[in-house]
Amino acid sequence: MNNKVIRFLCVQTVAMSMVAGLCGSGMKASAVNAKAPEVSRREVDMDNVTPNEFKDEGVTLYLPPEYTESKGIVDFTATDLTSGDGVYLVEATYRGMTQEDVEALQAKEDRTEEEMDKYYGCQLPIFEIVAIDKNRDASDLIKIVNTMLEGYGADDKSAKESDLDKIVTVDDCTFFRSILAEDENYKNLEPEFKEEYDVLLSYADSIIENADYYKPEGMFQGIIGKKISFETTDIDGNPIKSEDLFAEHDITMINVWATWCGWCISELPELEEINGRITKDNCAIVGFLGDGNDDETIEEGKGRLAEAGCTYTNILPFDGWAEIFDMSQGWPTSFLVDSTGTIIARPIVGARIGMYEDAIYDALEGITK
Repeated sequence: MNNKVIRFLCVQTVAMSMVAGLCGSGMKASAVNAKAPEVSRREVDMDNVTPNEFKDEGVTLYLPPEYTESKGIVDFTATDLTSGDGVYLVEATYRGMTQEDVEALQAKEDRTEEEMDKYYGCQLPIFEIVAIDKNRDASDLIKIVNTMLEGYGADDKSAKESDLDKIVTVDDCTFFRSILAEDENYKNLEPEFKEEYDVLLSYADSIIENADYYKPEGMFQGIIGKKISFETTDIDGNPIKSEDLFAEHDITMINVWATWCGWCISELPELEEINGRITKDNCAIVGFLGDGNDDETIEEGKGRLAEAGCTYTNILPFDGWAEIFDMSQGWPTSFLVDSTGTIIARPIVGARIGMYEDAIYDALEGITK
């Protein structure tokens, strides 16, 4: 799949950010303008590897020391791009900065435009594996990706079957590797990081060939049917009981967001619009400020909501909330519950404005059949 397409789709996930304070938007769609760097292929020594297991996506990678002992940052993203509809991604990316440099940038209160340009401008893909289940093929995968891009309002629908190279089919799931072109960020790497990136890239083919592929377990296993119960306050300090909150509507979408997450904040105005439309059908959106653990952050959250014109209820964290709301796949994540507080659909990972209303009405139809 075209690198630009995959990176665009995955920009939502928090796993793609090395710095929590810089949000999950660390991966930005980038131009693909030349052939990938030509490097001599290196073979992985299978007697000297570190397994990296992604059970949800059905892939186990065996990584040479160059990946686990790199000076720059090697990061892995693994997710179901369709929030449960079986389009999986396992992606390795490289950032041409040391962990110490990133942590120093994170600690700064005021980051310059030059610093941020460097941070975003030195990240590149190493390899990407995508898969689709239910006995669907490459054409189905491309259709889904381009439909998702339409939902995001993207003009560039450049995904095509020639961007995919089939690896293997296991049970009903077919795995592909993306054929990557050179990322424009390559020229931004300092010489020592460019050399290291080339080495990492030279192992990519061997890593993919030696990986284990198996039936993906899928994310959020067992979450449908789970009943949510809690007591907390709203963002203004008013007491909230979940059973009372959910009983007010047939379907409630709980949107878990954070003040540090740019994608979370950017969708707030549209969430308000959606909430206004679905109210007539006895549905509602409830925001959950996941980092609202101190007065300063709560005030920042209030400010963000006011700027966005949000009037729907927003609630604050409570003890054990992370065990109820699984945020391991990324921020924001939205959970759909019925009037009893029972989760009735797979959570939606990422700022998926184009998906929310359909998901809400599908859930509503499901309980009214």
